[in-house]
Amino acid sequence: MKSIKRKIATLLFAIFVISYLCPFFTAGLETAASGISERASIQREIFVVYDNSGSMYFDESTGKKVKLQTWSRAKYAMEIFAAMLGENDTLRIYPMNPVTTDGSYEKSKSKTDPVIVEGTKDIHKIHKMITFSHPNGALGTPYTAVTNACKGLSEIGEDKEKWLIVLTDGQMFDGGKEIPKKELAARLNDIAKDVNVEYLCIGAGTEFDLTTEKDLLFGTSAAAESVELTKCLSTVCNRIFRRDALPAAYINGKTISFDVTMKRIIVLAQGEGSKVSSLKNKDGNTVAEMQNSRWSAKASTYSLSGDEYPTDKTLKGEVISFGSESDPLLAGEYTLDYSGDVWIFYEPDVDLDFVFTDSSGKTVDYKLLYEGNYKVSYGMKDAKTGELTSSKLLGNPKYEGSYFINGKETPFTAEGFKGSVDNIPLKMGETFEATLTVNYLSDYSITKTSSDFGWPDGGIKVAPRPAGDLRLEIIGGDDSYSLQKLEEGAPYIAKVYYKGEQLTGSELEKVSLKWEPKSSNAEIKKEFAKDHWKLSLHYKDPVAPEKTECGECTVSIHAFYSAQGSNEAQAQSPLTYNIKDNFSPVQIELIVPQDYIVIKDLNKSKPITAKLSINGRPLTAEEFAATTITVDCGDIKHTVTPKAEDSSCLIKLLPTDGIGEGDYSIKLNAKIVDQFGRAKDSQKSTVISLGYISILLKWLIGILILLIIIIIIWSIAHIRVLPKHMHTTRKLSSMNFDGDDVTQSTNFLAEIKKKSAKVQGQYAGKKFGVSMDVKPGKESYLYKSNKRRSAEVKVNSVRKFGAAKIQEAMIGSAKYVADESGGKLVPALPNQKPFSLTNGTMIKFSGTIQDAGIDKDFEVTSNLNFKKK
Repeated sequence: MKSIKRKIATLLFAIFVISYLCPFFTAGLETAASGISERASIQREIFVVYDNSGSMYFDESTGKKVKLQTWSRAKYAMEIFAAMLGENDTLRIYPMNPVTTDGSYEKSKSKTDPVIVEGTKDIHKIHKMITFSHPNGALGTPYTAVTNACKGLSEIGEDKEKWLIVLTDGQMFDGGKEIPKKELAARLNDIAKDVNVEYLCIGAGTEFDLTTEKDLLFGTSAAAESVELTKCLSTVCNRIFRRDALPAAYINGKTISFDVTMKRIIVLAQGEGSKVSSLKNKDGNTVAEMQNSRWSAKASTYSLSGDEYPTDKTLKGEVISFGSESDPLLAGEYTLDYSGDVWIFYEPDVDLDFVFTDSSGKTVDYKLLYEGNYKVSYGMKDAKTGELTSSKLLGNPKYEGSYFINGKETPFTAEGFKGSVDNIPLKMGETFEATLTVNYLSDYSITKTSSDFGWPDGGIKVAPRPAGDLRLEIIGGDDSYSLQKLEEGAPYIAKVYYKGEQLTGSELEKVSLKWEPKSSNAEIKKEFAKDHWKLSLHYKDPVAPEKTECGECTVSIHAFYSAQGSNEAQAQSPLTYNIKDNFSPVQIELIVPQDYIVIKDLNKSKPITAKLSINGRPLTAEEFAATTITVDCGDIKHTVTPKAEDSSCLIKLLPTDGIGEGDYSIKLNAKIVDQFGRAKDSQKSTVISLGYISILLKWLIGILILLIIIIIIWSIAHIRVLPKHMHTTRKLSSMNFDGDDVTQSTNFLAEIKKKSAKVQGQYAGKKFGVSMDVKPGKESYLYKSNKRRSAEVKVNSVRKFGAAKIQEAMIGSAKYVADESGGKLVPALPNQKPFSLTNGTMIKFSGTIQDAGIDKDFEVTSNLNFKKK
């Protein structure tokens, strides 16, 4: 019988666990900063009023104290609640009578001091929770436990899901007096207006079973036996905790798989021999157990007078959780090592994706949402990988949402794994907002608004596109502009390119061209053409155009353009032009065919041509007509014939009485007046000669006179003359006396006077030397320098003079010796030829000279120098 009950309990418990199939968290959307926003999960605050009165442990209705298992079943129910807690859930147990959670009778929790269970890690507190013995035996069932729990719930923030579970054996509450059944139902109805309420009646005494009451705002359940308890627990847990069971298609023996990241999976093992050993990924690595709760076959006992009270051993099993929000289980295959019967529940880790795509299908960042038509796509995505998913583990998602443009709402719906809204027109400056809700599986729901998508407060402002590249090209125009015809000059062509494409038509008309007028010495006017702007130059002051400043000028032309939905683009290009004042004096070129005219032939002379030009070009007919030409030929009669066709005039000289021979100046003046009334004069003159005879005859006479002069000059230059200067110095001379060098004590002299040349030495007061008669040498001309002249020596005119006896003399290469008498010098050779003295000729003579009555030898050497001293 017990075996049958145990199997039935196991089966029913499995049924209740499988039945709660709704999500308990909401997910956030991707943000610009971190990719996925913080997901706001449901946070439950579950307050349990635990009836640990004496009737939970024994029954005295028959007059005997019969021990009950009710206390064990109530603790088992609380262990189930704790095992099913989410990561953000809290379970608070308000006992009707003081308890201890560490097995000690020295410390206890009061009626107003709840036992706090934060997740499955605190299940041990329920295992060890013991009701204190009462000195007088039976413990009461005070309603104040409900009041205390409600007060605690009122202090919980509104952002949390609040639950009140009243867990009792169905005996009458004691609130100072007994509380009737209908009054209890009314009190709980008032509480249920603000919080979720569950009333669970456990035990044989079910006279306060409220399941029969009508118009209740709270859930009610009643269980007298274990089999009924599992059914009741399935009902309560189905309303509080919402889980989804992994479909059989994802389970193959001990291999489980899922195609989307799991926030966590919960494995329930129920029944004798059921156990979960481990979960390993495809690489064989063990996945850590994030939660591990077990309820044992024997719970802590309530002790009264040393008696022990029985445990309901049909209720046992374990719940193990793998994964968490911070460490989810990635999609893939896993091996679950277990024994017995297990049930697997999952919480998919998914998110909502909401993206913009442009007309080409390219995804657009919301920060780059510019004017244009867009498609918005939305769907479920794996919260870990960020990839869109079509996993059947999400059921059939349904979407409801709206988008707002400047506050105007447009709703949309879709069913399936994704949806879209096509052709949403957005204009620059508009604000786009959206809200989107997806419901999937049994009761999972994610709701997001603009801020959840990570968009700016107030939504997305449709921004102007960044300005593209704008280029301004200026071409054409003239190399330079004439001041006189400035407004007739060629215009400049301004072309504009945006993102490499030339702007034309209406788009070009949107381009604004601007410049600083003060930077231009002329007025610039613009004119629109089909594919360009024309820029032309004009006088700034049409009344006084001559005041226009000439010269090169550079003006910065700026272009401004705003493409549809874009910021303003700017470009700049210099416009450089040169204005020249072409009003110049007339240049005159006189072409004189004859610069010498015989007076009697004036009437036969060729006319003088005056070529007129301005800046190197001939005068136009208008300019020629505006030019006044006057000619002055002195006393010579003449005529002036203008020739406008070749911009010239002819000056014809005429015979004139009384004209004499000489030079005459021909002067021409040209005065021009421009279109502005300014006048400029220019002059040109030339000289012609008049004579009585022809120029050829004059040349012949001149040549003859020149030849005579040349002959005279040549004759004078070739007169032969003696050197003008001749001298010597100690540096050029030497003297040896009686074997001693006495050069420094000797004075030397060389000179030419009156056709006589002599070389002399003076020593010890005695003068001696040689002399000779000379005449100019053959090449000793007047035009030659003194250094290059020479003196020819008469052969038999060499002689000695002074106190010395000269025995021998060398004059250049000529040698002379004393004759037999010793009184004269004669040529050493009888056929001595004439020789010359030149610059540098050496003269050497030697002999004897008396010193204190004794003849002593001497020798003198001297070099001649014709240079001026």
